[in-house]
Amino acid sequence: VMGETHERWARSALVVSADVQAHLQHAGRSPADAVVLDLADVDAPGKDIARQAVVDALAASDLGGRLVSVRINPIDTMWAYRDVIDVVERIGDFVDRIAVPDVGGPVDVQFVELLLRMIEERIDLGHTIMLEAEVASPAGLSLLSEISLASDRLETLVLDEVGLTEALDLTPRAGALSAAVRPQVAVAAHATGLQPVVRVDATEDGAYRTAITAARTLGYGGATVPTPPPVQVAPD
Repeated sequence: VMGETHERWARSALVVSADVQAHLQHAGRSPADAVVLDLADVDAPGKDIARQAVVDALAASDLGGRLVSVRINPIDTMWAYRDVIDVVERIGDFVDRIAVPDVGGPVDVQFVELLLRMIEERIDLGHTIMLEAEVASPAGLSLLSEISLASDRLETLVLDEVGLTEALDLTPRAGALSAAVRPQVAVAAHATGLQPVVRVDATEDGAYRTAITAARTLGYGGATVPTPPPVQVAPD
């Protein structure tokens, strides 16, 4: 498995689309250290239904002590604030982290932090919900240091290579992108005590293992695993 064994660091995180009921129901069977329930990649007509599905899945399923993240929609969309409010107010006891996609600057993280703080003042949660910041744009890359210091709740800095490839209109698995960007994110994360995680664009076993092994040599402590997973967990 990848990287260090920090108490709150997940070496592998299974990303589960919130609009696929079968995947939600079987998320607890994965040997991954964490589960990311993904609202961001759901098509627009299904956003509200998917949010309800996440609430229902968390209420009904046993994820076996894994870290649970809910990946909300980007904060510049009309769904983001309801993602945070509805999920945390209704089922926040079962949520460890909120993953914020396509973070372009520290204000994106701080917006979600503010919502969480207001919700916590209204209801009594037994724990503090932490944050993950995903970088998937040139804007985010240019402000890595500021993003890394945006909130005391921030635990993880994610290089979303899938999103960045799309933002730059590059061919999938562009080697030059990985070589240039991965060290920047890893250094920014380690400099501020965060876990660097890579979200790779690989769905085949061999390509996935190659990508994760390369990231580990740069100091990455974790990686996402798509559903269905190309491997059971990140490789040894």
